[in-house]
Amino acid sequence: MKNIQTSHYSLSLEKDDEPLEANKQSRSEKNPEFVVSNGLTIKVDRVNNLGEIIDAAIKAGSNDILSIDFGLDDPRNQTDKALALAIEDAERKAEVMASQAGVKLRKILEISEGYGYVSARDGFAYEAAAPITPIQPGEMDVKASVTMTYEIN
Repeated sequence: MKNIQTSHYSLSLEKDDEPLEANKQSRSEKNPEFVVSNGLTIKVDRVNNLGEIIDAAIKAGSNDILSIDFGLDDPRNQTDKALALAIEDAERKAEVMASQAGVKLRKILEISEGYGYVSARDGFAYEAAAPITPIQPGEMDVKASVTMTYEIN
């Protein structure tokens, strides 16, 4: 299933740091103890089921939930809109600066895209006493920035 992937797996020998006493077994006589860690990344399409999924994982024996990340399956449409808005804003600012400097904007010589990203605001909420773990994803921020270079006269 592509929505569940192994993100890490480790098997290590548990180290016994206790000093040996005369009446105890030597370390070489004890059976070795191992620690196994199996990490999964799970992709969920419906956030409203997320609390139930976490509760089911805990009931099944999971004892370490590292993080919950929110994102978009395909952020291109929202990123394109953010990029268009960034260009409009850059043009407006360039016009204000040119006007204040007493110059006119000519043709655009260069446009470059800056760093853009998609992130969830407000993270998630967790209440241990709740019957189902409540998850509140908040809102998504899609950001873009541009640098525009104009010819002026």
